[in-house]
Amino acid sequence: MNDTVSENVSSTSSLPQLPKPQENSWLTTYAGSVEVMLAATALFGNTLFIMVFCLQKKLRTTTNMMLVNLSITDLISPILVSSVAADSFFFRRWRASFSYCALHNALHPTLLEVSLWLTACIAVNRYICIVHNDKYHRLNNKVTLSIAIAICWCFPITLNVYLFSEPNSVVYVPDLLACLATVDKRVFTALLVAPSLVTVASYFFIFLFIRRSRQRIQAHGEEVQSNNKAPSLQEIRTLKFLVALFLLIILGYLPIPVSVAILQRLGKSPTSVYVAVYPSLHIAGSINPILYGMSNKSVRESYKFLLTGQMIFGRTCCTVQQEQSSTS
Repeated sequence: MNDTVSENVSSTSSLPQLPKPQENSWLTTYAGSVEVMLAATALFGNTLFIMVFCLQKKLRTTTNMMLVNLSITDLISPILVSSVAADSFFFRRWRASFSYCALHNALHPTLLEVSLWLTACIAVNRYICIVHNDKYHRLNNKVTLSIAIAICWCFPITLNVYLFSEPNSVVYVPDLLACLATVDKRVFTALLVAPSLVTVASYFFIFLFIRRSRQRIQAHGEEVQSNNKAPSLQEIRTLKFLVALFLLIILGYLPIPVSVAILQRLGKSPTSVYVAVYPSLHIAGSINPILYGMSNKSVRESYKFLLTGQMIFGRTCCTVQQEQSSTS
């Protein structure tokens, strides 16, 4: 994509003075409006999920802890990425500094990579829990969980800081109202593909294990069923939700590189398509909290209690009653 738009590059610090692109104003207004809607939804939903996780002790499982970290990435994105992107779409020019333009360009791939590494850790955790259940309780502890989460954050961030610290690592493209990276794309690709392969492989072997377990049960009857450690229906539903979560992240990212690659091959400008599909990058962040509630009854009930005030005010009333009874 850089080959197509490199002629429009500017590395000056006075980006607000650049001319507006010759792009349809309705298209940029549409993209900005969708960005605002997705950002508001993501802020509300992910804040809600983090709050119920903190207030409800029964929700503090290993998987939910990783989902909370996923929600944190989905909170950072609307605050630092979507809001500024929407501003540039509405005003049809980049109004922040060039330094923030470079940071803005680095933030989204970094957050996407962190999200994919977190989903990979969740997939590996589910694989060990279901396929190697005898080892799960030894491996599933606070230390290993903390190390896994730290790696998911530190590894992509460290590599991206190194890449974007190089001179001329980004260029400003007025037609796209954004900066584009000029660094080696192979590192980005590796950081996206590696966790995706781990996730796909983990879920493949999990469902293969489930299928073989069912075949053994059907072949040998109740005797094997009583000794079989096949996952329950609830665990299978959770697996389907986690697969949907992973696919949602991937499908939200793919429209831009796929459509741009096709248009470049056809020799056409990707500008309009880039602006039109840019909001798809942030769809997952707004839908994920809904998926959390759909897949888990306890999360749904916690949402309800928190939104109606029962979780906070009910707990406060109980605390006051306990203090009064202990005093008397």
